[in-house]
Amino acid sequence: MTVDVREREAFPLEWDNAMDLLDDVQAAAGHGTLSARPLQQLKGVAGELFDLMPVMERLRLRVPDQIALAHAAGRPITSRTA
Repeated sequence: MTVDVREREAFPLEWDNAMDLLDDVQAAAGHGTLSARPLQQLKGVAGELFDLMPVMERLRLRVPDQIALAHAAGRPITSRTA
């Protein structure tokens, strides 16, 4: 499978936008402004992103704050995340 050059160039910018949105949602969760369902959805997304951290690093993509991500995912903070 070949990825179009324009798509390959646009992806890092789109990824940054997604990470900005994640930061906003995590901030809202930290301020207690999310209801139960969005909090549960954040936990699921954060867990998936947490598992993908090695891939993001390998692709040299912007990575979320690992401690905040582990907290949002309900994962323990370890030497890997600190």
